[in-house]
Amino acid sequence: MNLNTQTEKVIFWKSKHLESMDCLHATYVHHAFSKHAHSEFAIGVIEDGVEGFHYKGETQFGMKNNLVIINPEEVHTGYAAKTDGYTYRMIYPEKQLIEKLLGIENQTDKSQLFFKQVIITNREIVHLFLDLHYALEYSYSELEQKEKFFLFFNVLLQRFAEKSLRHVKGYTLPQQRIQLVKDYIHEYYYENITLSNLSELIGLSEYQFARTFTKQCGISPHVYLNKIRIENAKKLLEKGSNISEIAIDVGFVDQSHFSRRFKKALGVTPRQYILASKNIQY
Repeated sequence: MNLNTQTEKVIFWKSKHLESMDCLHATYVHHAFSKHAHSEFAIGVIEDGVEGFHYKGETQFGMKNNLVIINPEEVHTGYAAKTDGYTYRMIYPEKQLIEKLLGIENQTDKSQLFFKQVIITNREIVHLFLDLHYALEYSYSELEQKEKFFLFFNVLLQRFAEKSLRHVKGYTLPQQRIQLVKDYIHEYYYENITLSNLSELIGLSEYQFARTFTKQCGISPHVYLNKIRIENAKKLLEKGSNISEIAIDVGFVDQSHFSRRFKKALGVTPRQYILASKNIQY
């Protein structure tokens, strides 16, 4: 992206599925933040350009594909370090939200929730954050947003927090209990299945369930749900059903969302799939 042609642009919203957590996707060229502090964490990735900021008596520079973490109540600034500005994606999770969703709200030692490292260049954690943020901006699925929140913070806290967070016991579920969840998804795939729906089936917390299912099945519950939706959509496409109707019938929010998921899974659009099905030679 050439930021020289960009004007300042700000998209701000609150995540419905993560207790109204603030989210931001912005391009700043001339705007500069004065000294301020947040009651929440400020965590984000620089998508392009360079952000400069003063933090703990030092001048820091967030470069492209850097993850930046500001701890709660820490005073900092923010400005474009180059004339062409910078673009970043940010989330502002409350400390209590992280503790609650990861099941550590009753721990006496909360020192894990502190980061000395302000700028992280690790590619995996940057990828996990961007994956989470894209879901927060573009996905309507509670299941997808929470799964990606869990995955990002699990890795972030284990590898980069002041003390490595290894608080969650490993679970191995009997195959019949895993199958119970799969059967539920097969039966109700067209509905708005949430993480709480699935975790309640087997009596684990949402976080514990998401970790356990992913470990034992090799894919996350959300990916498995989309797999079943796509399989059912293929059958309807082969019958010649209307694409927009199929999207709703199998549980997607709209046709464009369905088409993106379908192509990501199969490499072709639903329309291309219909045309190929019509051209089968018997």
